[in-house]
Amino acid sequence: MTKSRLALLLFVFIACRIFADDIGSDFDTVNTTDSVQAVSGETPDNVKSIASFGMALVKKDEPGYITSLLESLRENPSAQLPLQLLLKEFEHKDAITLALPTLFAIAENNPAVLTINVAALIFSAKDYDLSRRIKLAANCVKQFPEPEKLNSQQLKLFCSMVSLLGELYIKQKDFEKGDELFSELMDRTELRETSELVEAATFFYTLAEADSPAERRWLGLLPGRKAQYREMKEELLKTLEESSLKIEGDRELLGRIFFYEQLKMYEEAENLLWQRLLKDPGNVQYKIMLAGLYSRWGKNEQAVTLWQAIIKTHTIQPDYYLALAEAAVRARCYTQAIEAYQWYLLAHPANKPVRFMLGLSYFDNGKYDKAMTSLKQLPDTLQVAKVRAMILANQNKFKEAFGLLKQTEKANLAGREQGELNQAFYLFMMFLAERNGDRKMVEYCVDAMQKLMLLDNPEVANAIGYTFADMNFNLEIAEKFIKKALEVQPDKPEYLDSMAWVLYRQEKFSEAREYIDRAMIKLGSYPHPEIAAHAGDIYYALGLHKEALKYWKAAFKSYSQAVDSEKLEEKIKKLEMSMNSGRKNG
Repeated sequence: MTKSRLALLLFVFIACRIFADDIGSDFDTVNTTDSVQAVSGETPDNVKSIASFGMALVKKDEPGYITSLLESLRENPSAQLPLQLLLKEFEHKDAITLALPTLFAIAENNPAVLTINVAALIFSAKDYDLSRRIKLAANCVKQFPEPEKLNSQQLKLFCSMVSLLGELYIKQKDFEKGDELFSELMDRTELRETSELVEAATFFYTLAEADSPAERRWLGLLPGRKAQYREMKEELLKTLEESSLKIEGDRELLGRIFFYEQLKMYEEAENLLWQRLLKDPGNVQYKIMLAGLYSRWGKNEQAVTLWQAIIKTHTIQPDYYLALAEAAVRARCYTQAIEAYQWYLLAHPANKPVRFMLGLSYFDNGKYDKAMTSLKQLPDTLQVAKVRAMILANQNKFKEAFGLLKQTEKANLAGREQGELNQAFYLFMMFLAERNGDRKMVEYCVDAMQKLMLLDNPEVANAIGYTFADMNFNLEIAEKFIKKALEVQPDKPEYLDSMAWVLYRQEKFSEAREYIDRAMIKLGSYPHPEIAAHAGDIYYALGLHKEALKYWKAAFKSYSQAVDSEKLEEKIKKLEMSMNSGRKNG
């Protein structure tokens, strides 16, 4: 070994010691000695690579850091640590933009280096042409004609590359190429025992089957592609089912569970976990996996029950209470959610997101005072203020709710508070202004949304038009807004109802009837109470009292905060008395 080479190694060793804390925290499996080995070798190019790597470490906090890492990889593409450090920088989008062209080019020039090819392929998903990415992946796979001879680590990388290539063929809808790839690999007995490859092939054939024609080929002599791919998929699923019984580690088991979930094969995942639990009923990890599966499956009540069972034997684990609370919220079991959040907060009283969720759970459970108490313990962010205003609105304290949002808006505009004053905020604020009968503040909200360039949004246009109509002012402007919404979605019942209502306010009752009839037809047997009430008002104005009574009664049967039940009941009674009196006189 030359003196210059010794000097370079010594330099890298010292540099690695300087940054030991950073490197150690990011890559626990890489120690100082490994750092030298990860970029060393015997060729002149590797000597250059070490030099570039040393320069990169010196420039760690400088602009040239990424460039030096890339230069190290250009000289020695197999170097592990420079790639690891580069990928760590990829947490920042700007670093990806800067490094990806060079990284991809290095991968293209070194198809046999799996690590750098897999990295280039993954990070180029959004920005690179599909055909170029396919070419990169296919060329890499081609370098390994006998993948069964690879060591375990290399084989895992090879499987990742094959899986990525299969997904690319699916995106390109080149199912024949994908079939050729996986058929050749699955014909090898040793590779059939590699779960990652079998899973990748199964995933490919499942999607290929779903997107292929059913027609038979060659004048009906050969089965269609759909049938062909289905046969391959079912054969591979049997292979996976058999291999599932041999899975030993929890990590591999969890991987198989997630694979089944990708294919929406929740029952297979559930059966696999129950098989484990029958053999080892006290294994809490299996129960946690099953509870997580139930949550992702949408079987939230089962998830709640299972988490409750887990907690009975593991009460000292706060995170279990948090998982129970989240499952209970999804199952709308708010009483259980509240209790679980409270237990979690005993261990983590400063956790703001959990306290916020506790407040929301109280709100959804109708316990408004407790919800407000919980939320008042949090900083007055925009999100917290909106929920507090919703609570006040549900208590019919519209003026107080509006005042809270106005105060929040003022703080936000002054830059004292985080959060975005967006469409949802101003629509809610406008709703509260309407409830307060404050026309001036309604127009203020419209102006605010105009400044945010939101008025072309059909939802916003309809909301403004309907609010004007409901408050019986700016009716011509209201009609223009609603027409704009209907241009985008001409058959939406809510927009049709808005047009009917603004025409009703203008006493154009026959035209109003045309729109309200279309809305009622779209809604079918269960119309929204507010729209049914509008239909009753329009038919009453036309003198069609029997139909008006029918619609008012339909509206009265269903609760809606937007409908004044007392006034509606009074209308119904008066009309019934009038109709009965008319019959007697007749």
